[in-house]
Amino acid sequence: MFRFAAIDDLPALCAIWSEAFSDSTDYIKEFYRTHFSPELTLVCEEDGQVCAMANLLPCSLFSEGKTLPARYIYAVATLKSFRGRGIGSKLMTAVCDRLTAANLCGFLSPAEKSLYDFYRPIGFTEAFAAKKLHISASSRPKCDFEQISTEELLAVRNRFFAEKGCVLWEKPQFSAFRKDMEADSVHFFKICSQNGHGYVVCYKAEEVWHITEAAANSELLKDAAAALGGAEFTVPCAALESGCYWTGMTFGNIFPKAAPAWLGYDLN
Repeated sequence: MFRFAAIDDLPALCAIWSEAFSDSTDYIKEFYRTHFSPELTLVCEEDGQVCAMANLLPCSLFSEGKTLPARYIYAVATLKSFRGRGIGSKLMTAVCDRLTAANLCGFLSPAEKSLYDFYRPIGFTEAFAAKKLHISASSRPKCDFEQISTEELLAVRNRFFAEKGCVLWEKPQFSAFRKDMEADSVHFFKICSQNGHGYVVCYKAEEVWHITEAAANSELLKDAAAALGGAEFTVPCAALESGCYWTGMTFGNIFPKAAPAWLGYDLN
């Protein structure tokens, strides 16, 4: 049986999450404290036991001056003892049916390329690929790094990506993502140089800085990368289908106009 969750299901949801992912108990509890409401979590119940879940985070897709209500499908999981029986695919089909009935767009971003084969038969479209570019630490104008509030970051982000189309997040969801990422040593910096101002989302791994999202023109981005001592920047492939829009890689990716349900991304 597929149904929306109830308050009494929270212990079962936390147990499924804990078994499927590596997040701490504190993070799981904070997620449901911040995001939980019955219509935002679809579950599968068998013989009185909740055995699978899909969380549906509210957001909007903005394109060509129009705002479409949407759900970001997040933390889809099935208890190990129930796997191999097609419950996950049936749950995702039920998710899509309910989103369609409610006139909502649905999208997700699988953590592994191998999951593409799971989602394609359900009707999800591979909307884009991505590649990593290295930006050298060549001589550039001075670039300052400052702390940036969530309110300012959201405002800058929405302005920067609006012309290309983007996923728009409300402050509670955005704040939760940011808090989670900062716990994993991801930095959110306001950047300023003679070439403009914007922001970068970045982290350091094996002595290399990685920029996962940037609201900056190309010259400002080069200034920031040089100030970091060089960096790798994840960008979508430019040669993909026309009608796809580039937004930030961290909080919303690329979606085609004709198929708002997408999956990605493939780093190549």
